[in-house]
Amino acid sequence: MSGLGTSTRLRRGWALLAIAVTLVLVVWGAVAGSQVPDGFLEADPDKTDVALYQAISERMGDGESYYVAVAAEQPARGFPTSPAVTVREPTLAWLTSTAGEGTAYGILLALAAVAIGLSIVCFDSLTRTRAEWAVASVVGAVGVAALCSPDGVWIHETWAGLLTYVAALAATRHWFWPALIALLAACVVRELALPAGLAVLAAAWPRLSVRRRLASVVAVAGFLAFYGWHVLQVGRMSAGASEPSSGWLDVNGWPFFVNAAWFSTVLTVAPVLVAVLLVPLALLGWVLHDSVDARPVAAVLVAYALVFAVVGRDNNLYWGILFGPLLLPGLAFAPRAVARLTRAAHPRGAV
Repeated sequence: MSGLGTSTRLRRGWALLAIAVTLVLVVWGAVAGSQVPDGFLEADPDKTDVALYQAISERMGDGESYYVAVAAEQPARGFPTSPAVTVREPTLAWLTSTAGEGTAYGILLALAAVAIGLSIVCFDSLTRTRAEWAVASVVGAVGVAALCSPDGVWIHETWAGLLTYVAALAATRHWFWPALIALLAACVVRELALPAGLAVLAAAWPRLSVRRRLASVVAVAGFLAFYGWHVLQVGRMSAGASEPSSGWLDVNGWPFFVNAAWFSTVLTVAPVLVAVLLVPLALLGWVLHDSVDARPVAAVLVAYALVFAVVGRDNNLYWGILFGPLLLPGLAFAPRAVARLTRAAHPRGAV
């Protein structure tokens, strides 16, 4: 396998802290158990997200603007239109209404193929053995493929999750421009990709040239300007149109991250208690990877774990699509991370 990048030494104090935190997270997740609401998957077919975005795209195909279509469809289907975060950015609707569902799905599949190809190439540089590479690559490919159902073309998180996956893996190889373009695309599809974008840029910042730092600032500023324009459009169209949403702030802590990962990945075939153990191990595999090249991925996952500890209600568990496919390949690195913790916590010669 390819040689790893510069390694980082783990001190005993940090190792003991990491062990303690991991045990706390496992216990916390086990005590909380499943957070999937009763009847979560039994919604009226006409009032699902997929039906909503299909209807909006059809209206746009008939000549309506995005915000006119949203103002008609969301209240009619029981979706609020305020505050502005309840209305998706127009990017995906522009794509599906202009290119058509079939072409958009073809683009989604092509993006998934790129993501799988990156898995094969980038995990080669992050693994020590052929078995480790095979596990990481297969788990990554399965996670990506699971997002590629025909309905996935209408789900903003699917696109943003795949683009984030591509960006984070590209960043592990120091491919700055592909990573930045993918991050910007993810953000203009779903603003919830912004934490991932900022995390990747923060992880890469120390080694970026002045030119690339400037490009990063311009990209973030450009997205914020776009999103500000979107907020203004939503405000104009939704004044008094519907009851406002109760908001996303709901401090569910670590269990939300675990349940979102379980609900949005292949882990859903197993009881949630399996995710309670595997999700911390996968995160540990990335965070304690002994190469600095893994830091962009670790930064993304830690950012989402922190953000989703305070943002996200029980019916937002599908947000796990944003990070789930990127998280689970960390299981391939978990044994090495655990061995590294053990060595650091009990060094030779310690009493």
